[in-house]
Amino acid sequence: MRICHIIATVHGWGGLERCVTDLATFQSASHDVAVVGTADVLKHMGPAVQKLIVPMHHSRRDPRLLWAVRRAVLDFRPDVIHAHAGKGAALVNNVRWLLPRLPRVATIHGTKRRLGFLRHFDRVIAVSRRAGQSLGRVPFTVVWNAIPPQPVPPRPADLSPYPFLGRGRPVFATVGRLVEEKAFDVLLRALPTVDACLWIIGDGALRGELEALTAKLNLTDRVWFTGFRSDVPTLMCLADVMVISSRREGFPLALVEMLHLRRPVVGTRVAGVEEILPAEWMCEPEDATGLADLMRKAAEQLPSLPGEFKPVFDLAARELRLDAAARKVEAVYHEAVHTSTAR
Repeated sequence: MRICHIIATVHGWGGLERCVTDLATFQSASHDVAVVGTADVLKHMGPAVQKLIVPMHHSRRDPRLLWAVRRAVLDFRPDVIHAHAGKGAALVNNVRWLLPRLPRVATIHGTKRRLGFLRHFDRVIAVSRRAGQSLGRVPFTVVWNAIPPQPVPPRPADLSPYPFLGRGRPVFATVGRLVEEKAFDVLLRALPTVDACLWIIGDGALRGELEALTAKLNLTDRVWFTGFRSDVPTLMCLADVMVISSRREGFPLALVEMLHLRRPVVGTRVAGVEEILPAEWMCEPEDATGLADLMRKAAEQLPSLPGEFKPVFDLAARELRLDAAARKVEAVYHEAVHTSTAR
């Protein structure tokens, strides 16, 4: 099968870009795969993926961008077009009149509104049930975000570079860009009533504000802002419990990574998380008190947490694997081809 992905990210690297890169690279082992996108995104693709560079900084209705997308697609001659996120799907929708009748699939990576144009696609994939339900009457298939299985990294012989370990307090950790959606401010407001320390792994625009809040809450001796790290799996495995404090998500890739490493997780009831974690380990978004309660409960039950989370870890090992997700996506492609042929 010849598969053409379209991703309209202008700059940056996050969960969306990693998911598309992982999927396209995996598919390229058994299919002819091309990705239309910017050079910054395409440089991460595997060597077997055809890289069709199109600058994406223009509006989704700009004739120059639409013509460039059309030309890239026609040059590749795919059997199916797979558009990702709102702008990627909008580009395919806006250019559909200029293309021969090609099967069209869109993946929505977050909770979206005003995407009624998706009814023009042959199939729609949502990364979580809530993301799909946000589309209103547009039919969808849920395919959870997934990654290749991650080996558990060896425990470092020297733990001195990692603050707070071995001091008698549990260490909680969270991973993500320091942006408003991740609600690390809520997590910090939860910490004062929890006898524990916290690692915030990642970097982003809100680091200064979050560090100032940490000082205001007198938490500087209990919080470590790691900044960007290349050893995130090691940090995850050294921490006692992982935390997801997000205000909103599509399906957090950090959760997938945590569970593949068999780390217990407490979190907010956002899209994706609510489909995976047991109800007793979730609270509502923005609820600092509820998050603190979960963290205290986890700290009190540390020895029993691995056993309690074993069904969740086993679910991740089965369902949150890249090969399992890719099989489901390929099944959607065949449905789209059948629908397109029947019209």
